[in-house]
Amino acid sequence: HIMVDKSTLAFIWALVPGIVILFVVLALFSYLRPRRPIIFDFRRTLTTRDDIDALDCNGQHIVTPPPVGDGWFGAFKAALAYSDDEMVESHGLDMVMYLRMQKVMFGVFSVATLLTAAVLYPVYATAGNKDLPKDDASYVAGLDIISMANVPTESARYWATAVVDVILTAIVISAMAKLYAEFASRRIAYRKKNWPTSYAVVCMDLPANYTNSKSVYDYFDGVFPGEVLDVNYVQDGTEILNMKKLYWKAVSKREGLEYKFSTPKGAAKGRPEHRPAACGACRGVEKVDSIEYWQGEQDRLTEEIRNAQEASESLAPRFCAVVIFASKAAATTAAQLQIGPATTLFFRDLAGEPNAVNWPRISMKASMAPVFSAISWGMMFFFIVFWGGVVAAVMGLANLQSLADTSAFSWLSPVLDWPEAIVGLIEGLLPVVVLIVLNMLPVIIMSILAGRERWHSLNLTEAQFQIYIYIFSLFATFVYPVLGSALLTDIQGIINDPTSIPKILASAIPKGGFFFITLVTLTAFVNNSMELLQIVRLIVQPIFGWLFKTERGRRKTEAFGSVQSFPKPYAMTAVIFLLGIGYSSISPFICVVSTVYFGLQYVFQRYLLAYTMIRPIDGGGILFRGAFQQIMFSLFFKTLVMASLVGVSSSFAAVLEGLLIPVVIIANMHLRRKYDNVIDFGDFEDVRKAADAPDLAKSYVPRYVNPALVPLPPYVNLNGVEAGGDDDDVEKGGKGGGGEEEAVAKDGARDAPAASGTAGEQEWYDSDGGEAPVKGKEADDSDEEFFAAADERQEEVVVKSP
Repeated sequence: HIMVDKSTLAFIWALVPGIVILFVVLALFSYLRPRRPIIFDFRRTLTTRDDIDALDCNGQHIVTPPPVGDGWFGAFKAALAYSDDEMVESHGLDMVMYLRMQKVMFGVFSVATLLTAAVLYPVYATAGNKDLPKDDASYVAGLDIISMANVPTESARYWATAVVDVILTAIVISAMAKLYAEFASRRIAYRKKNWPTSYAVVCMDLPANYTNSKSVYDYFDGVFPGEVLDVNYVQDGTEILNMKKLYWKAVSKREGLEYKFSTPKGAAKGRPEHRPAACGACRGVEKVDSIEYWQGEQDRLTEEIRNAQEASESLAPRFCAVVIFASKAAATTAAQLQIGPATTLFFRDLAGEPNAVNWPRISMKASMAPVFSAISWGMMFFFIVFWGGVVAAVMGLANLQSLADTSAFSWLSPVLDWPEAIVGLIEGLLPVVVLIVLNMLPVIIMSILAGRERWHSLNLTEAQFQIYIYIFSLFATFVYPVLGSALLTDIQGIINDPTSIPKILASAIPKGGFFFITLVTLTAFVNNSMELLQIVRLIVQPIFGWLFKTERGRRKTEAFGSVQSFPKPYAMTAVIFLLGIGYSSISPFICVVSTVYFGLQYVFQRYLLAYTMIRPIDGGGILFRGAFQQIMFSLFFKTLVMASLVGVSSSFAAVLEGLLIPVVIIANMHLRRKYDNVIDFGDFEDVRKAADAPDLAKSYVPRYVNPALVPLPPYVNLNGVEAGGDDDDVEKGGKGGGGEEEAVAKDGARDAPAASGTAGEQEWYDSDGGEAPVKGKEADDSDEEFFAAADERQEEVVVKSP
């Protein structure tokens, strides 16, 4: 039975190569890890540097766990030994909550594996469909014997399915409630700390008469006397930002040409020349010295940027501002109170960390916000509708026999005569691979659209992107494959009698279980293995290293692929949970492969996040809340489907399954009502009692300045030429740099990250990008001090240097 069943063959096609790939990757990882530390121990390389790239989102120097041991598993042992509490302090809450989610999912499916093996395996395996004639539509073989597909319709065995679902639902709700309470507790602790976000409030859609910092300051100072430290009003700096992009382009061009000319091959060709501007191909335009040209562009743009910033008062107001308070209690109160001049209320919220402020989007006109949101949801609706046809075509590969029985596809009949192993590969594994690949395209487009929406924080942009991915994946990975596989099982029967659809679905859905088992197996072994091996970085870094030879280019190359973004991983977690829990009582073997997936994900990601990845826009774990909601919705969806499915066969089981629906809804509402406010703003009593640091809060003021108004840093030449780094002398804002200024602007401090169209995944390591406001952190008397300038209105402030 096993070797001739296509579902079992598909599973074997995924399992055997997957295990081989896993062990090959583990061997390669063990070999490459000590030899490629710039990839597999990237965080440690940053701890040896003193530039702005070596600081985390709160201005503290990036740290990493102790060095790993030897052997295949030494790296994982070291990562697992690094506690969650230590990791919160060194890596941030975003990373910790993602790992906690993986660990809890591993525990849930471990218990589910034992429960279903003890109850459902014997109940299903001893049922009778396996003994039917092979030409019977209900006949099953192979691993389908231990699934609901082996249970005849109207069987009393469905009560066991309902009881197991009740237990599994209780386990999931209990585990998620405990985890959500832990998240709330960690968020309360996060809000008590003296991070920049604890003191800053972002205001949007201010009334028309609030056109500068003073007007906003006067208003808030009237409401919170003596609590307002400063206000950074947002003006339209688009033109200045564009000039900054051109400036860093000129810097990159100049340094690249200097390096090229320093090589023997480049020197032999003479100083580089080109025809400037749009006439690069015009024969009548005289060539210029390229290095001098880009140096001239750099100096010209430096002067233009300085002049534009000095005239910043003339920039158009954007009716939004960031208010920095002297105490955390005042900030959290201002973010929650319904306050506004007269009857006009404006939007307020605690600002994200300085790196996460979404400057281009908070500058967007309020009237444009619903337009971009409508475009995103419209595209989402389009993809959901359109993808139904795409998935149906893919699922046709999984039902060749059914297609061949129709006149339109009778030409497929010869394919069914091919060797059983080949047919199993086509029907079982190929649709899974094709579906995974095709589902990538809409996700990329949705990331771009989410990045265009009006969210004041990049973390909120990521959260919106996460929602889009999950909704799309719900249909593309679960709903459409389930319906497509079921309906394609008996196309001719549906055509002849459309009223038979409910019974056909009830019979066919259990048989589609091994499609999802194959999908989870492939994802568990192949996707997790490729992530551990950092295959993209291994391929791209040598290419970039060959293309970019300057020190600036080298740093950009080293940092490629090191920025961790969580929307897709969290959405994938929710989707795998949906597949696993959705089919846990239909094809219970899926619990085994789901356990493997989350086990590997937890161990591999714990190492990768601890040693190789950075998170420049840590959001205090806020994306976990969306993931929690998606897990609870997946559980609700599972109970809804099961109530409908078993209702065709057993009224008792349907009632029991139906009772779970309100239980899940009530549990979700209760947990959200209990914890959501403290998750957003912390426990007010704790925040009020927590020690404030007004001097430290004052140092955060320049970090919340619109990047357009932040002066260019002193230029440090990073052309990588050993003898010619800084030219002869320092000219106005252009060449040279050194001393304490160089400590401030090593590598040219970056612009505060702006939405890049990838829903919050920032190009923080952008050698052509501008400078960020100077980062600060808690200081002591022995720290080196340096000066951070914002604009003429702001005071000089002393913050800690790394």
